[in-house]
Amino acid sequence: GEGKRAEEVAQKVLEGFPDRVESHLLMAAALRAQGRHADAVDRLDAARERFGPSEPLAAEKALTLGLAGSPGPGIAAARRGLEDHPDSARLHAVLGALLFSTGRKDDAVAGERAIDRALALAPEDPEPLRTRARFRAATGNLEGARADCEAYLAQRPNDAELLFILAVVHERSGRPEAAIAAYQRAAQADARAFAPRNNLALLLDARGDLDGAIEAAQEAYRLADGDPAAMDTLAALYLKKGLPDRAISLLEEAHSKAPEQPEVQLHLAMAYRDAGRTDDARRLLVDLRPRTGEATPLRAQVDETIAALP
Repeated sequence: GEGKRAEEVAQKVLEGFPDRVESHLLMAAALRAQGRHADAVDRLDAARERFGPSEPLAAEKALTLGLAGSPGPGIAAARRGLEDHPDSARLHAVLGALLFSTGRKDDAVAGERAIDRALALAPEDPEPLRTRARFRAATGNLEGARADCEAYLAQRPNDAELLFILAVVHERSGRPEAAIAAYQRAAQADARAFAPRNNLALLLDARGDLDGAIEAAQEAYRLADGDPAAMDTLAALYLKKGLPDRAISLLEEAHSKAPEQPEVQLHLAMAYRDAGRTDDARRLLVDLRPRTGEATPLRAQVDETIAALP
């Protein structure tokens, strides 16, 4: 995720190995990672002219074109590449990823076939599993996503992103203990990630481990660089612990950053209530109520909190 630094390294590789196509591919990928798709395509076209057509160049160009805007040009380029390289696992994997990105049902089916073909051609490469796991998780195929994550992690057990996806899948599937274990592994795999720690805190709280939840939420807050969700999680746990003053300072900042988030406003009202600031609590709740849907759990919680105010 650090495209500019990748470009600097790629430039050094190019200077050291200017006559290797891999050096030019690396530079193109670094440019693509920064969203500089036109520059990446120019680099790939120049490499093709210099070194001749090849499967890696065709795959990288298809991916770059597919990410530049509409996936259509990339899909077309991948299919043209497969005419020349029908047994290219990478081209099949790129085609699958781009087909998934269209959002169309028929393309999703074709994408599944492309990923299956990529895996059959190169079973030692788990990257297509990563692509399909993301897609399946995003589209609600939880069991399929779980299977892909587990197969991928069997080869690359310390991949923080796939561990996080697996944890989310377990959580959505009603397996909280498995989700806790996967969030813990994701946090260990990426010392800088706040999201697995934030989600872990919520699950530990639901399990009844308030102190463990606060510890995880504090780590998430430390890493989150002022993210309102991390502030809200930690503040809500402070409220449960009977520390409204700590909660208020976090929630006031979170509310200023994300005034549209109803949960943050509700928690701030509750913190004001617990701190004895009843008028401030009522003002926030009355303002929030029209923005909650009819017959929703949030509306019920707002009404209950208002009714309990002195």
